[in-house]
Amino acid sequence: MKLLAACALGDTPSPQLGASGGWDEIAVSGPSDTSYLAADVDGASRREAWDAAYELISQDQVSWAGVEGIVSPGHPLAEQAVGVTPSPRDPAWARERMRQPEALTLLPARPDRVVIGHPDTGWARHRQLPTGSLDLARARNAFTGGIDAEDPVESIDPFDGHGTGTASLLVSSPDDHDLIRPRTRDPVLGYGGSDSVVPVRCATNVVQFSTVALVWSINYLTSLGVDVISISLGGLPSPALHAALRRAVERNVVVVAAGGQRFPVVPYPAAYTECIAVAASAPDDRPWGPTTASRSIDISAPGHLVAVADFAPPGITEITKAGSGTSYAAPAVAAAAALWIARWGRSTLLDRYRDAQPLQLVFRELLQKTARAPEELRATTHGDADPLVAPTSWRTDRYGAGIVDMAALLSAPLPAPVPRRPAPPISPQQHDLAALGHTLGVSPEVAALTLDQATTLPHAQRPVSAAETVDILFSLPADTLSAIRRDATQLHIDGARAHASGGGGGRSELAGFLAESLKPILDAKGSASLQRSLA
Repeated sequence: MKLLAACALGDTPSPQLGASGGWDEIAVSGPSDTSYLAADVDGASRREAWDAAYELISQDQVSWAGVEGIVSPGHPLAEQAVGVTPSPRDPAWARERMRQPEALTLLPARPDRVVIGHPDTGWARHRQLPTGSLDLARARNAFTGGIDAEDPVESIDPFDGHGTGTASLLVSSPDDHDLIRPRTRDPVLGYGGSDSVVPVRCATNVVQFSTVALVWSINYLTSLGVDVISISLGGLPSPALHAALRRAVERNVVVVAAGGQRFPVVPYPAAYTECIAVAASAPDDRPWGPTTASRSIDISAPGHLVAVADFAPPGITEITKAGSGTSYAAPAVAAAAALWIARWGRSTLLDRYRDAQPLQLVFRELLQKTARAPEELRATTHGDADPLVAPTSWRTDRYGAGIVDMAALLSAPLPAPVPRRPAPPISPQQHDLAALGHTLGVSPEVAALTLDQATTLPHAQRPVSAAETVDILFSLPADTLSAIRRDATQLHIDGARAHASGGGGGRSELAGFLAESLKPILDAKGSASLQRSLA
């Protein structure tokens, strides 16, 4: 398999994943000022090759990158490669797609101060993250309880500096002109949604297997009275996480979370119905290929090739990179929420919706009603077999109502108040069954029966709760999951035979549900690590 790239004549991309023997020029009919290059990536999986292609197009000298295959007719490499969207040369593209400049003109002369809570890996000193916009006096470290929320960024771990990158989209402005190399000459262009961000260091990894620190962070920020909470983390569910989210929403905090990528289900807290779940869109208005597609997604926002603050070795060098992930889409929606609150004024909104629906519901309703769902997308899809293919029409059942339109959002009239109904209590058992149902794609009622079926399989050493079952599904080795799936399939077949002979078939159907539900999890385990899946 080959990795391909197009560069200005005479330029060469940096070495990439598994590239052996360097780059070779390909003789094709194309522009005379462009070199078309190929490098062998023998031994790499197709998904790893695609990851490398997307890394390539973040390099300034690369105008196009792809993987051996078939592309749209007319491309110089049409006989050899599957193409990907070229790197945008205008770093302001994300603002323009969301009509953020127009939205700023709709703000009052003296808008209310809006505060965004930001639980992540903390903050680090970076030219693209003005500390004047960080409320460091109220910052916290969830691990120690202290006020030091600074991310040490001491290693080359991929998640070091993650909170700095996501925060740079909340507070940076066009006046940040520190043009940092080596990745790109583009400055970070944040969305100007808030003049005050409260960072909370609660993670060293974006994948949350334990929710304790995130729960503490959400509760702290809610008690602080922030207006918006932007979460670019995700992982397993817990009753405590759900309770913290519900408490924040009941206290009129708008909570936004990343919808995840390269994984078959939306992670938590984004998967909770009370949360606003965000998918990532690309510069050409397509859903970004790896973004998790689900009915749980509420909205999409720019999240592919977005200019963000980052760090790179040797040492810890401040850079600006073209980042991709729903981690970068969530801050766009959080910024939209902050602009919307500033547009109307928090006191005005609270007075209007006193004893009515929470502001989270009001904001989500307007966000979705005013979203821009492209009716036609540029025809650059390349076949259903490729893992990064995006659709040619917008699927609201997979990517939310559309792409956030900040100007339309701020122009829309406020909906009528609706009498608030107390949220019904949810027991830990009900929570666990709902979470299991989300994971398996079935109702909580079916999940309860499926759980009973799963715990009777030969591999179950003892009865387990639904929460433990969710954990098992994500943590068991692939060969063990395959064995469980084989057993469930056999139970399904045996039950179907019994049903045909006049016996009961209910448990057979549930075993079939389990067998089919394990397939996408097995597929995900075979393609990418869980840590990268929810980044």
